[in-house]
Amino acid sequence: MERINKFKEINFGFASAEKEFEELPSLLTDGFFDMKGMVHEITETSKFVCLGDKGSGKTSLGRHISLMGKSDPMQFDRQLLLEDISYTAFSKIVRGKDEPEAKYPTAWSWILLIVVLDMLRGDHSIDAEASVELNRINDIFAGAGLVGSDNINKIILSAGKKGFSVGVPQYAQISYESGGRSEIYDIPNHVESFKSLILRANTKAKHFIILDGLDDILTKRGRQYDVLGALIFETQRLNGFFRENGLKIKIVILCRQDLFTRVSGANKNKIRQNFSIVLDWYHDPNSPGRSMLVELANHRAKASTGEGSDILEYFQKGLIDGKRVYHYLLDLTRHRPRDFIVLLSSIQEMMHKSPIDRTQILSGVRKYSQDYFLPEVMDELYGFVPQDVLSDLFGEVSKLKRREFQFFEAKSKIESRFGDGLDIEGIFNVLYDCGAIGNTYKDHRNNKYYSFKFRNQASKFNSSESIMMHRGLWKALNLA
Repeated sequence: MERINKFKEINFGFASAEKEFEELPSLLTDGFFDMKGMVHEITETSKFVCLGDKGSGKTSLGRHISLMGKSDPMQFDRQLLLEDISYTAFSKIVRGKDEPEAKYPTAWSWILLIVVLDMLRGDHSIDAEASVELNRINDIFAGAGLVGSDNINKIILSAGKKGFSVGVPQYAQISYESGGRSEIYDIPNHVESFKSLILRANTKAKHFIILDGLDDILTKRGRQYDVLGALIFETQRLNGFFRENGLKIKIVILCRQDLFTRVSGANKNKIRQNFSIVLDWYHDPNSPGRSMLVELANHRAKASTGEGSDILEYFQKGLIDGKRVYHYLLDLTRHRPRDFIVLLSSIQEMMHKSPIDRTQILSGVRKYSQDYFLPEVMDELYGFVPQDVLSDLFGEVSKLKRREFQFFEAKSKIESRFGDGLDIEGIFNVLYDCGAIGNTYKDHRNNKYYSFKFRNQASKFNSSESIMMHRGLWKALNLA
C-alpha cells in the first residue's frame, strides 16, 4: 500500500501549461526540467525564437520565465497571446501604397514598442525625467485603447480602425503640450520616437515580452504567413537594437516548427541557426534510460515526493510485448512532454496495486489512447479537414482493421464515405507531420524500419510506401 500511495503522490503535471501555471505553479518552478539549459539560452543569449512541436514545452518555458520574475524585483515580463489576432486589421495599421513587406515590420515595431513603454511604467530603475514622459505617453495610449490589457489584438483592432489617430510625441523630441493628433501615416516616425524614449529611460531591469499562442493559428489563410514572417524579422531587429544599446529588454517568440517553415522571409535559416532553440525531445527508445522525457518524469517525481528515484522502480520487472517498460511507454508517445506526462498520469489513475503490472499498464494505455491521444491528433487536423469529415475520418481508416496499410486502401475507404472531393493526400501529409502516422521502409537486407516526423524533422510523407498507424492510436481504434 505504501508503494501505491508513493506513486499516487507524484504529480506528473497536466496536459496544459496554463493549467499548471494557474493551479499548481510549483510544477513550473521546482518541477520544471531545464532541458539542455534552454532557460539560459533564451534569457541570457541573443536567441529569441523557441521552436517546438505542439506539446513540446514552449508555453512551460514561457511561464517558467514569468515565475522567475516573481522572486526578482528587477525582472518584468508580459505574456501575450497571438492566437486571435485580426490579420485584416493588422494590414491596415500602416496605411499608404507601400508593399506589405515594407509596412508589416513597421507595424510590428510600433505595437511591440508600445508594449515595452507600457511595461517600463512600473520599472523604478528608469531615469526620473524619462519616467514623467513615460507616464504621459502611456496615459495617451490608455485613452486610445492601446494599453491596459495583455491582449495584443486589442492594440491591433484599435489601430486598424478607419480614422484611427493618436496624439503622440513629435518624433525625436517629445512634447505633450500641444495635444495634437498625429495621423496614422506618421507611424514610422512614431517608432523612432518610441525608441528614443526607451533609450532615455535607460532601465537597469530585465524585461521579457513573451509571444505565445502560435500553436492555434494554422487554420487561417491569406496574409497570415507574411504577417508572422514580418513579426520574426522585426523582433530580431528590435532585440538587436536593445542589445546594442545595453538594454536588457527582450522579445521572445514561442513557435511551432511547422509554422516556422511556412512563414515568409528570406532570412529564416539564419534565424533558425543563430537565434533559435529547438525543443527536440526525441531519443532512441532502445536507450530509454537516457531519454530526457524519462529525466523529466523523474525530476517531477522528486519534486513531488522529495525523494530521488527512478519511476521504473514502481513497475513490475519484465517485458511488455517484447520490450522493456520504458521502451514500450516511449513508443506510445511522439516524444513530447505532454504525451509522456498524460500517459504516466493515465497509468497512475488505473493503478490499484504494486508493482504496476501489465494489466494496469494496458488499462492506462487504453485510457490514454481514447481520452487523450486520438482527440489530440484530431485537434491538430482542425482547419485542414472539414469538420463533418474529421469526426468520421479515423473510423473509416480503422475499418481496414490493420495497423499497417497502403495509401490507396485508405483513400478508397475515405472516398467511398465522403466522395472524391477531398485532398486525401494533403490530409495524410498533415497526419504525418503531427506524428499520427509514419511510413514503413525496408533496407537492403530486407529489414523493416519506420520513418516518423518526430524522429526526423526533414522527413516527408510518402504515399507510395506502406503506412503505419502510431501506437498511441491503436487502442482507440481497436487495432490492439
